[in-house]
Amino acid sequence: MKKEGINQVIDLRNTSYVAKPLEKVFCKMLGIKYQNYKYPHRLDELPSPDFFLTVNNSIIKNDGKTYIHCQHGKRRTGICVALYEKYFTKKSINQIISDMINIGFQDIFNNPKSPRSKKYYNIIKQFLNTYCFKNSK
Repeated sequence: MKKEGINQVIDLRNTSYVAKPLEKVFCKMLGIKYQNYKYPHRLDELPSPDFFLTVNNSIIKNDGKTYIHCQHGKRRTGICVALYEKYFTKKSINQIISDMINIGFQDIFNNPKSPRSKKYYNIIKQFLNTYCFKNSK
């Protein structure tokens, strides 16, 4: 990671889920800044806008590359990255949404009637209504 210019890791896992993340030790050994922003594992609703602002500020203030992840690097990470891309890149909102759905939320289409798919659909809907259509730049 260090050779690739990564000098910050943002871990979105709830530390009660992973009591002592081993990567924190490795980051310290390598001189990589480690940040843990607790994004609830259960995606029942989106965190507050302040949560995303904190994550994005950490990325923006970093003078190198940031590696961001959760447990699987799909849904929680996808939502955080989508918001970063919306406000700080030139990617179109359609491309951002398409990437987010294809990478982390494909369960919605694989088994649309399952309780999990319905839950993910509601999260996507909440995300779109809160960040993509109401307050669009």
